[in-house]
Amino acid sequence: MQAVFERAFIAGRQELGLILGVGKELNKLSRTLDTIRAVLEDAEEKQIRNAAVRDWLRDLKDIAYEADDLLEAFNFRALRREVEGGERTWQVLRVFSSCFGLRPALFRSKMAHQIMEIRKKLDEMAKERDNLQLRELTDGTSRPENLRRPPTSSLVDESNVFGREEDRDEIIRFLVSQESPSRNLPVLPIVGFGGLGKTTLAQIVYNDARVTNHFDLKMWVFVSCNYNVVRLTNSMVEAATKKKSDLTDLNMLQETLVEELRGKRFLLILDDVWNEVRANWDRTRLPLNAGRSGSKVVITTRIKRVAQIMGTVPPYHLKRLSKDACWTLFSRSAFAGGEFAGNHKLQAIGKEIVSKLDGIPLAAKTIGSMLFARPDEVDWQKILKSEFWELPTNENGILPPLKLSYQTLPSHLKQCFSYCSIFQKGYEFDKDKLVKIWMGQGFLQHQGTKQVEDTGAEYFDELLGRSLFQNSKDGYVMHDMIQALAQYVSADECFIAQDCRLQGIPGKVRHLSLTSEDSQPISLEALFGFKSLRTLVTLYGFNSSVIQIPPDLFLHLKYLRVLDFSDSFLEELPETIGNLVHLRYLDLTATAIARLPESISKLYSLQTLRLERLFLIEGVTQRHNQSDKPTASGRRQQTDLECGWNWETDLPPRTAYIQDSSADRT
Repeated sequence: MQAVFERAFIAGRQELGLILGVGKELNKLSRTLDTIRAVLEDAEEKQIRNAAVRDWLRDLKDIAYEADDLLEAFNFRALRREVEGGERTWQVLRVFSSCFGLRPALFRSKMAHQIMEIRKKLDEMAKERDNLQLRELTDGTSRPENLRRPPTSSLVDESNVFGREEDRDEIIRFLVSQESPSRNLPVLPIVGFGGLGKTTLAQIVYNDARVTNHFDLKMWVFVSCNYNVVRLTNSMVEAATKKKSDLTDLNMLQETLVEELRGKRFLLILDDVWNEVRANWDRTRLPLNAGRSGSKVVITTRIKRVAQIMGTVPPYHLKRLSKDACWTLFSRSAFAGGEFAGNHKLQAIGKEIVSKLDGIPLAAKTIGSMLFARPDEVDWQKILKSEFWELPTNENGILPPLKLSYQTLPSHLKQCFSYCSIFQKGYEFDKDKLVKIWMGQGFLQHQGTKQVEDTGAEYFDELLGRSLFQNSKDGYVMHDMIQALAQYVSADECFIAQDCRLQGIPGKVRHLSLTSEDSQPISLEALFGFKSLRTLVTLYGFNSSVIQIPPDLFLHLKYLRVLDFSDSFLEELPETIGNLVHLRYLDLTATAIARLPESISKLYSLQTLRLERLFLIEGVTQRHNQSDKPTASGRRQQTDLECGWNWETDLPPRTAYIQDSSADRT
């Protein structure tokens, strides 16, 4: 939301004030925005448990979108002015006036009135912040409880740990190995996303007799996201002395720790580390050099950058449990002793549930515990058919450990991550394409002279480094639990319309994707009511034989920023696409488009146009009545593309992909 406000008024404020004479209103608006912006972080953290705050944020976001649309309309006219030429102020006012049927003076009055209405709405929102007890968060402010996971200890019930023997032995071999040739204190990071069992693995290693016999001193310290050097050092002192420490001075704490470690071969485990500031770790590790040669440190973290900052050896990337181990953990949690007492139906349903859990121990244990002492098959079937985000999210649920991964993201990454919820489970992300889409939505912040695409690539790499994306054979994927998290945090804004069913989707949805398993032609008239849409995407595998776009669809969806019909059987775009003055990203890859309409040259805001692997469909109308689904094999015919764009006189998009696949050239 901060990014939306910044883009909507701070960046465009000077030019709007100059052209429209509304500087006074913008100054008032800016002060209101400062008041609201200061408490946004606290509001986002409290909304999880406070419905009133959640409603306040939803209303605030609607106003932010309204403000953004107002500025976008102005920016479009400014781009049009650049292309068409003419005197600066007069031309803008003339174009605006002709658009709205107003004289310049009346138009100035109308725009000032719209800005004033937005400011009044925001003033009311600002007054509510006190009623909701929202506060400004600074670096010294303690974080709310919902940003902290429950603390861990070194104790573990090993009878409920399965499938980690190989991981345990490999880490223990490292810990008890001979002294490292490097003079640096060896630090081993264990890396993986939430719920994978990093803490459990560290616990069974910590308590193994081979480790206990090898080290003179063992210390377990729970770190979590509130990294404070003084607090952390105090925890290490207490772990070393097994006594409560009341010291608050960093120097005294570090000297005390040095005395406790001197001459001892120690093992220190730092559990759940989120710190990404190298200077913090440099200050923390200084007393650790007092230990005897052979001392080791193990950290658990979800973030690859943390491993890079703190680790001195290659990180240990924790893998999922095997199917057998996952089944054993699930069955032990669902039935006492893991015995199904001859109930073969429950056992069959349970194995189907486990197959969906994909080797995530937290999910297996949590869902198994939910079904404990509930032998009713109906309950088990409900769990089998549920998605992760539909399951209970209490203190011991699946999502809370993952929520922390989202809550600790910087605000500019939160919107990029939650936006990915419009793509279905198992979707293969193309990094370059996703960055271009983020750019089209205005999610990427300008950083000096750096290309916006480079900034987007950095955003993606940071999400990848936090285990929110994973490498795959052909690109990147999100694990189902991470995808569920994205859908959970983007509620009311992002939706997937399965088989193009729009029932139950709110009218103010902003980002929508369509799937279809039906070979019959699909008409998009049902979308007329979704006037706030900013994204419309057909997902890969869209099986409708033909998409029929109503000629007036784009008169209703006038706020679209991203339009993606790739990998669909779209044959024609209507001329009304020229009305999408906000459109920045248009993807027609692998469609049956033979000609772009002339009106596409009016899309002055367009940044990316993708026209790869175009084809014609032979006999589409004859196939409509056939029962088999259309496929690409044997039914495509390469075609040259007719384009209404005059590349010499019209404003081209920032990026265009036009591929002649018959010659394999781009």
